Amino acid sequence: MEKQEPVTPAGRLFLQEEMNTVINCVIGLKHPIDEYTIKTEMKNSIMLQHARFRSVLVKDKEGREYWETRNGLNIDKHIFLVKDIEKIYGQGDDCKNDDTTLVNSYLADLSVSTPLDISKPLWELHLLKEQKCVILRVHHALGDGISLMSLFLAMCKKVDHPDQLPSIPTSSSKKDNNKSTSKSSMGKKVRKLLMAIWCTMVYAMELLLRTLFVKDAETKLSGGSGVELWPRKAATARFRMDDMKSVKNAMANTTINDVLFGVVSAGLSRYLDYHKPSNSKLQEGLRITGLGMVNLRKQHGLQDMSELVKNKPLSSWWGNKFGFILLPIYHHKNVDNDPLQYVRRAKAMLDKKKLSLEAHFSYTFGNLAAMLLNYRVVCNTSFTISNVVGPQEEIMFGGNPVTSFRVTSTSLPHALTMHMVSYAGNAELQILVAKDIIPDPEFLAKCFEDALLEMKDTINDVLFGVVSAGLSRYLDYHKPSNSKLQEGLRITGLGMVNLRKQPGLQDMSELVKNKPLSSWWGNKFGFILLPIYHHKNVDNDPLQYVRRAKAMLDKKKLSLEAHFSYTFGNLVMSLLGPKAAMLLNYRVVCNTSFTISNVVGPQEEIMFGGNPVTSFRVTSTSLPHALTMHMVSYAGNAELQILVAKDIIPDPEFLSKCFEDALLEMKDVCTASLYT
Repeated sequence: MEKQEPVTPAGRLFLQEEMNTVINCVIGLKHPIDEYTIKTEMKNSIMLQHARFRSVLVKDKEGREYWETRNGLNIDKHIFLVKDIEKIYGQGDDCKNDDTTLVNSYLADLSVSTPLDISKPLWELHLLKEQKCVILRVHHALGDGISLMSLFLAMCKKVDHPDQLPSIPTSSSKKDNNKSTSKSSMGKKVRKLLMAIWCTMVYAMELLLRTLFVKDAETKLSGGSGVELWPRKAATARFRMDDMKSVKNAMANTTINDVLFGVVSAGLSRYLDYHKPSNSKLQEGLRITGLGMVNLRKQHGLQDMSELVKNKPLSSWWGNKFGFILLPIYHHKNVDNDPLQYVRRAKAMLDKKKLSLEAHFSYTFGNLAAMLLNYRVVCNTSFTISNVVGPQEEIMFGGNPVTSFRVTSTSLPHALTMHMVSYAGNAELQILVAKDIIPDPEFLAKCFEDALLEMKDTINDVLFGVVSAGLSRYLDYHKPSNSKLQEGLRITGLGMVNLRKQPGLQDMSELVKNKPLSSWWGNKFGFILLPIYHHKNVDNDPLQYVRRAKAMLDKKKLSLEAHFSYTFGNLVMSLLGPKAAMLLNYRVVCNTSFTISNVVGPQEEIMFGGNPVTSFRVTSTSLPHALTMHMVSYAGNAELQILVAKDIIPDPEFLSKCFEDALLEMKDVCTASLYT
């Protein structure tokens, strides 16, 4: 007997003509695609045990939609072999024939011209054999991104353990275990409750006004009613998760979503500034509003579908269980050469959003008011953005290792939609635009990528700012009692700079097997002179140390000083021998005051010999310097190892506290500025 189940209110919303939405997931594969293997894998997959993927959409006499579960699914009606897309999309002088561009072109056409056939279950799998990727198309009425990613993981296996399902990424939520009932603790809870009530009221009212008449000012990014039918163009911005985590760890209590929204804010400001009319100037603080998707399930993150499909009723865990929040971005050109300001602003705004019940309000309100009001909200905002945490280790689909994940959806009235998925240490932000409004999404993608790299580069600025502040404090404490240290006194250090083409750490497991030793191993670094100026009076603004450090390091990055020091040292070694090279370098060390280096260590916890590693600290044997400092980060922490000549600097513990206090003061200033 065929079973019928009513379509949920959220599912009905996505079936309306104006909001008819299909999720397209591009899965890159390492090896050539075997069509028979893919079909066999799909037939035996947990996906086809799921009732929704065997159900057809039907309507009763009153026009109400139902899912009708049927037996005997014909897999050949859902899997399509796509050929010769290079001939279709690789024409023209300005066309690139790389696989990513070709797949993005195909994806852009799917988003406007290829709806799913409602006479069969609402999903398809497109096989692009030449590009070694598959595109899984699932109607949004079946479920949201969290549901679909969880289901796909249950169809895959680990690369390094082919008999095991992938690990489910979890979202760590910090719980307050402090049961104190002190007045101060109770006061904080009351203030937080009042803040939550206030924020909910303000954001709910703003959401209601957006459904009526409030809308963004016209910009280069503006869409509107009917834009969902316009031709599309797609591009991909790629990020390293290590870079995002570096920025995240640089600021207290910051999340990857804070960093992502800071990157988007910086990138959109740069894009708008580039495209401003030649005879006018963009208003500083111009507001652009986006819609952010928020998972409302009790369990954050992905779910273990292998258990849920077998043991739980479908309605308790599957479907579209998300709300949306308004995400304001303000165009800023002047950020005092500090790109991290975008992240600070994003964090301040998102912290208030998290306190509120705006996402729950939008979900409940949407269930009551349905399509028309939701469509109005989309028309009166400028972009959509979502972020789904994907698998953290490499996985296989049908025995073929997965190389990448990209997700987008079919067209909305927005001219710009962005969906980010992380996978195995990388993250890809898939950008879909109305190409008659935003003709250059590749440039927009580069704006986002450059924004993150600039923020990451700022981390070294923070470190050197902390060192500058700490050394100034230490020198001031130890000045002779009857004298005064000269304001602006210069102390010069040596900083080590990695000169390899690939920045950061390298994958030794591959290099040892496949590359000649001389091409990757050895001492490939130069050094730069790092001047520090003693300042006692900074007008109660310790961030001045970071600004000075950034201004100096920006000039150093522009120069070839590190390459010059490396090349000059090699030249002296070749012409005059090691003794002369040693003497030259020794003189430089003798004529400066300290050495400093910074190495990015592992971001997650690791084991050595089966024993979990708790910390990393690095130092080197003695140089003529009385002070050497080496910093290594590990699993969310960083340790600066200080080595001193104890007859010159007898209290390195006090010096380390100077550095720690300097960072905490900078953090306090940043935190205070967020809420003023």
